[in-house]
Amino acid sequence: MVTPPAPCTLPLVHDTYDGFHIGVPDGWHMFTFGGTVFVSHDLAGAEETAVHPALVTSGVTATSLFTTLLALLQSQLKFAGATLTYTAGPGQQASLNIAGAAGALSGRARLEVLRDQTAYGSAEGVLIASWAPAAQLSADGGTLDDIGSCYGTERAALFRVVKDQVFTYSIPLGWSVGVENQDALELTLGRQASATYVFFQFLQPNTGVTSGKTLRSYEFNHLGIHIQQLLSSSQSSATPCTSGTCTQDLEEFTATLNGKAVHGVVYAYASATSAGASGYMRLALADTDLWNSLNGGLLHMLGGIQHNFSQDIQEWANLQRQWLRFDQQVQGFDYALNNMDMTHDPVTGQNFDTPYQNWDQNGHAGPGYYDDAGNKLQVITPGQ
Repeated sequence: MVTPPAPCTLPLVHDTYDGFHIGVPDGWHMFTFGGTVFVSHDLAGAEETAVHPALVTSGVTATSLFTTLLALLQSQLKFAGATLTYTAGPGQQASLNIAGAAGALSGRARLEVLRDQTAYGSAEGVLIASWAPAAQLSADGGTLDDIGSCYGTERAALFRVVKDQVFTYSIPLGWSVGVENQDALELTLGRQASATYVFFQFLQPNTGVTSGKTLRSYEFNHLGIHIQQLLSSSQSSATPCTSGTCTQDLEEFTATLNGKAVHGVVYAYASATSAGASGYMRLALADTDLWNSLNGGLLHMLGGIQHNFSQDIQEWANLQRQWLRFDQQVQGFDYALNNMDMTHDPVTGQNFDTPYQNWDQNGHAGPGYYDDAGNKLQVITPGQ
């Protein structure tokens, strides 16, 4: 059964790269990670709503979808250092308990099923989960619920796939290459935002780089990025590791860059021995007031940058989809957010990453994907 959309009373943030809009109260923070949109009153995530859409395909029941999406949310919160337990209620509803750095939190979850015509089905199941300290949940529960009620899909930007002698990457229309050399690539939206990849072939021991975290510190000092607040951090050993000690570091932060307030995400990987270190860093930055609407597209671009990648475009597409994802396909459904088909424009010869939301059931040349000039695109997604 398809649930009609509830009226929305909150200000909307439009993510034109992942193809959705959602309610975000003034002053709240939005971040897209692993197919889930997190909208937080506080940057520590103590008062928060998580929204995760998934395409509903044949054979999927509302109960199985709800249970699987809750398990996915458990994995994501565990990655962030929190533990989620839940008690199922009537229908697709549950009460939540979360323990983590923000303290003991209580919450609730529900599943809504909305109409969404794509190449893979005509409906979308949306997990809406909210939590807060008990006193705040009582006071702000209506606002937390409304965030999810405001979720909806919309047409998104195409990401043009580029392969040159040094890099393969995807870039939205309107963005440009700011810097490219043998070891670095920067994709920019003027001075407002950037997605950057930097490769470090060898760093002397006197640089102090012995881990992903110290690699991040080394490069931030070089770039003049001064962290003001570390919003989340995850460090771990990395596998496979061919030599030495390999570690990775993933951080979300607010900072200043040349006196300007920015919001960002950085992923740093380092392989270190007593003789020195090597590694790479992926960095997304945006002006603070643009972060909510840009971070989904920035993360997609970060995952699309591959250095000296010799495989063909379809192999690149498979690797690109491993970036910050949690089991994309489970029990017959696809996660809807930041999931894309690879398409080819036979008129221009260009390849694109094309968001599922861009499927046009009533296109002038029949159902399918179309570029901005109206050309029908051929789906060349690996495995399709």
